[in-house]
Amino acid sequence: LVISGICLSAKYHGLYGIRTFYQKRLKTIAIPWLLAYLFYGYFGNTTHLWYFRLIAELYLIYPVLMWAYESFESNDAEWVFLAVLLCWQAMAMWLGGPVCVRWWFYMGVGIYLGRSYRTRTWNLRSRWLESIGRASYGIYIVHVRYLALAVRITAYLGISRDEVAFYQLCFALTLLPSHLSVYLFNLTKGVANGHPSHAHR
Repeated sequence: LVISGICLSAKYHGLYGIRTFYQKRLKTIAIPWLLAYLFYGYFGNTTHLWYFRLIAELYLIYPVLMWAYESFESNDAEWVFLAVLLCWQAMAMWLGGPVCVRWWFYMGVGIYLGRSYRTRTWNLRSRWLESIGRASYGIYIVHVRYLALAVRITAYLGISRDEVAFYQLCFALTLLPSHLSVYLFNLTKGVANGHPSHAHR
């Protein structure tokens, strides 16, 4: 969610077409969700797809969050924006508010980091991090199978969940092949469309 906030705030800020924003979000959510639901539904496990609903709700509220951030930013009070979101999120978790409200703070942190980098030239840019951000939706869709495989590998190696190495290995063995899978898919799609040099974008 933080990476999503960074990537969105880099492109959608100030004056931008809200209608175009929602149309693009619909394309990036509806079709992948349908394909993922059919695929994982075939195996009888769609519980992890709750994230699609969460990200859809956050995308729906993003223009409001961006407007609020820029209002605080114009008064050099970005920290107030984050403090308000943190308090709001804490209250939602305590009182049992809507699921998406419980994650607003993380999206807000992404917006803050993305805008701070652009306006103050903080050295936060990383080509690898940005590529993960662009591929994050695809990574989420495919990561479950790799995570299950990673857990089996750590069990085979005799590494228990009480060890830090378990989480480090699971993270690496899930993220890297998931990212590679999305990259290869985009590369194949780019070649099929006749634009192999732009397949990674």
